[in-house]
Amino acid sequence: MTHFKRRFAVMAALSLGPLVATSFARFAYALLLPAMRADLGLSYSQAGLLNTANALGYLGGSIFVARCVSQLGNRRLFSTGMIVTVAALIASGLTGDFIAQLGLRAIAGVSGAMVFICGAILASHLFPDRPALSSTAIAIYFGGAGAGMLLSGMCIPWFLAKTGEGGWRSAWLAIGAASTVFAGFSIGAAHRIGEPATTSGTSDWPIWPFQAALTSYFMFGIGYIGYITFVIAWMVSHGASAVDITLTWSTLGIATMVAPMLWRVQRARWQAGTMLAAASLVISIGAAVPLWSTSLPAMLVSAFLFGIAMFSIPAAITDLVKTSLPKSAWGSALAIFTVLFAVGQAIGPVLIGWLADATRSLNAGLAGSVAMLLASSVAAMFQREVRPARISPHRRISA
Repeated sequence: MTHFKRRFAVMAALSLGPLVATSFARFAYALLLPAMRADLGLSYSQAGLLNTANALGYLGGSIFVARCVSQLGNRRLFSTGMIVTVAALIASGLTGDFIAQLGLRAIAGVSGAMVFICGAILASHLFPDRPALSSTAIAIYFGGAGAGMLLSGMCIPWFLAKTGEGGWRSAWLAIGAASTVFAGFSIGAAHRIGEPATTSGTSDWPIWPFQAALTSYFMFGIGYIGYITFVIAWMVSHGASAVDITLTWSTLGIATMVAPMLWRVQRARWQAGTMLAAASLVISIGAAVPLWSTSLPAMLVSAFLFGIAMFSIPAAITDLVKTSLPKSAWGSALAIFTVLFAVGQAIGPVLIGWLADATRSLNAGLAGSVAMLLASSVAAMFQREVRPARISPHRRISA
């Protein structure tokens, strides 16, 4: 195997990080939620609170990474995050106590942020001698999350159909066992990538030219997590079969994997704000489809539209930062965007769950998600192109 091919093999192994930390530890909960809710007697608000705990953990993990990565290093944080995530997944299958589940979801959020953020940084530095391949490497890395959604969508609904409502514990244990194997490969890959050097120069950057994008990303965090958390519960409440759920979730995973190819031309030609607005509009349409119909064809369309936009929005934010600010400010700016997104992601599940409990239907909750996603698109339309030379030195912030 040539040196070039070995690096792509390392990249594929590293992508198992987001597969575990994002698809298994965060998104697979949506597939297990109906069984957990029925077996544990949870309200929609409690079910949403479990994902809010995960999002608050992600927020804390994001802040921790931003403050400590220069001292501890990306490889160490990535490896520690993988080990803790696997432990939290296994422990989730060992208890039916609601408070314990809250704590485990929060822990998985903290460790998941360590994996996702530090892994992305490592991926971007896998080809230091071939900068043109960096975007390809990052696409492969994010593709791991799509592969994980495809895998969980193919396995979990069938497993629960055979084991019944009480099978959610065994499902968490099986996810934890698979994650243990994946963690070994991804940690090994992380330690085969050189630790990125700390960028010198000031990290100060002006916040005012990015207010529209910041608002958009915050609203996206509220809206997207509401759909992800409750869409399977919505399908189950409308009589969806295990086949329907498998096909819908698998379509969502496949869509996230092919999204970089579908948006490649637009990302190259459009301004980042335009790309952000377009992707937000597409995801809002995808989230709105179930309110019109829960038939299998409609749900497949919903999942595909949602999937092709879900990771395209963070990519648009990354493009905006990299084309608007000097390299020394990228880390600080992306940290602020990530924190706002995480706050929105924490608000979303409990807000949507409260709306569902108040109206005794998920209809209002999902409609609230759609409204937030549409508002995200509208806000993004006000984001103008920012040129570093035109930025005022006033109203700056730093990490």
